[in-house]
Amino acid sequence: MGVGWLKNKAFEWSDKPTPARNARDLLCTLLLMVVATLVGFVFHAFDMEACIVITYVLAVLCASLLTVGRVHCLFASAVSVLLYNYLFTTPRFSLTAWGTAYPATFAVMFVVGFVASAVAMSLRSELHASRVAYNRTRVILEADEALRRCTTHDQVIVCPSFWAWRWCGMRALVSSQVPRRTTCSARGGTSFRVGP
Repeated sequence: MGVGWLKNKAFEWSDKPTPARNARDLLCTLLLMVVATLVGFVFHAFDMEACIVITYVLAVLCASLLTVGRVHCLFASAVSVLLYNYLFTTPRFSLTAWGTAYPATFAVMFVVGFVASAVAMSLRSELHASRVAYNRTRVILEADEALRRCTTHDQVIVCPSFWAWRWCGMRALVSSQVPRRTTCSARGGTSFRVGP
């Protein structure tokens, strides 16, 4: 379940996410921030301040791989900066920072996290589009191969209806004059029959 689920989740894309998907993505983003904070406490115990910043940026990148909305990336970037400021800067457990380098650290952390997540999200969108194009091309090539194997006029009529069903899930209407036993063979030797 682990790697396969993550691979499917990372490449899953939706142009119009549902409210349930948005809620799941928000929960995922919050969970990633909690994990980054726990790892940050470990790094803080060893006085490794730079690793905490990198951990939060990595959590923002993971959020961009596992969620579909740019809002979640913006939210993850902002929350990571606030958590880092509240939990790991002096004075701790307040949103004020005494160091002169902290404002620049916050700004760079936010910008790097947001830009990197936006790039990752754009790449995921392009990957989704290329997968759709690949599947469409594969089905068209298989349909072309099956049509070339047809030897009778009836097979030529039946064959496109099967591919329309396979590609789009459509039920194509076949003339009642097509004999019931008309078959057309697809790649791999599978045959199909569409009749009245």
